[in-house]
Amino acid sequence: MFDIDQLREDTPGTKSIFHFNNAGAALAPKTVTKSISDYLHEEALCGGYELESFFSERIKNVYTSIAKLLGCTEEEIAITNSGSYSWNSIVYGLNFEKGDKILVSQHEYGSNIASLRHICATTEAELIYIKNDAQGQICLQSLQENLDAKVKLVAITHIACNNALVNPVSLVGEIVSKTPSFYLVDACQSIGQVTIDVKSIKCDALVTTARKWLRGPRGIGFAYIGKSKENYICPAQIEQYTLQSPQNILSDLKIRSGAKKIELSEKNYALILGLGVAVDYALQLGIENIERRIGDLSSYLRKQLSQIKGVYVRDLGTKKCGIVTFTVDGYHCTNIKNALLQNKINVSVMPSFLSPLSNIVEIIRASPHYYLQNNDIDHFCLTLRKILGA
Repeated sequence: MFDIDQLREDTPGTKSIFHFNNAGAALAPKTVTKSISDYLHEEALCGGYELESFFSERIKNVYTSIAKLLGCTEEEIAITNSGSYSWNSIVYGLNFEKGDKILVSQHEYGSNIASLRHICATTEAELIYIKNDAQGQICLQSLQENLDAKVKLVAITHIACNNALVNPVSLVGEIVSKTPSFYLVDACQSIGQVTIDVKSIKCDALVTTARKWLRGPRGIGFAYIGKSKENYICPAQIEQYTLQSPQNILSDLKIRSGAKKIELSEKNYALILGLGVAVDYALQLGIENIERRIGDLSSYLRKQLSQIKGVYVRDLGTKKCGIVTFTVDGYHCTNIKNALLQNKINVSVMPSFLSPLSNIVEIIRASPHYYLQNNDIDHFCLTLRKILGA
């Protein structure tokens, strides 16, 4: 399916580290880092505005590539400095009022919960948590029971960051699309590892980051905002770039149309080009192929971990993804992480507050990407056995 040797040649980090923290920040292909450094070098030689103009077509092509990745149009794409910025720009732009309701899953990301609680505290909107089903996923019956005319927003995290849970966003979309409610999907752990077509899942908006499974640079993200409910969003803060007629700021504050209404005028074009290279790299490999490869590696990792005495895999839900979570009896997660790091193996420790409603204790998260191999997983598990004396 893949030329693994070539993938690893494209990824210099594989020569020095066993990177199992791709759900945090993946190792970027050297083409991504080169595109960024080349742009910065040229910018220093000829000037920022001048180079931006020279690269205008390539910058525009980044929007085209993202639209192809998500299955939408370029006008429905915004590029921002992070998934969180995109998410907050959309949510605060919905301008809630007293009596409005917001539905979220039990596995919503902690930062999202903080923003929603702040909105409810300042507007007297009501935040409602949808129940889980027996497998830990969002309960569709609970969603339907709570989805009345006062629900302004349904916000769902597709893949939870600290328990590998995959919510059925397509089924949620089928239900919410029959209502006036705005449906927002947090896909920060999805884009780059699983196939997502925004039209198929019937979301009104979707946000993600570049640094995780997409293997792009840090400090940049993007959003899809569908045309059908784009007018629901009036940005909570504006600048001239946000306006339909920037030259008429003294007489006309009408907000521009399209997803770019949440963008700011000042951008890091080196990172935008790096993002574009990362998206094109993923498209060339094929997202379906990537999903299959990551699925095989993560399944193998779960199997190997489950055979180590005292190690317990903690993944929830019926569908599995590239995130593998576990705990070790008698050991603090941070101690295990640090011991693995001393052996040049990267994992992350996920504190419970990152998903405050899920009642999950602190866990270790390992997330293999397609450039890893089964023998890397064997080495990971052998090292863990040695640490545990198992």
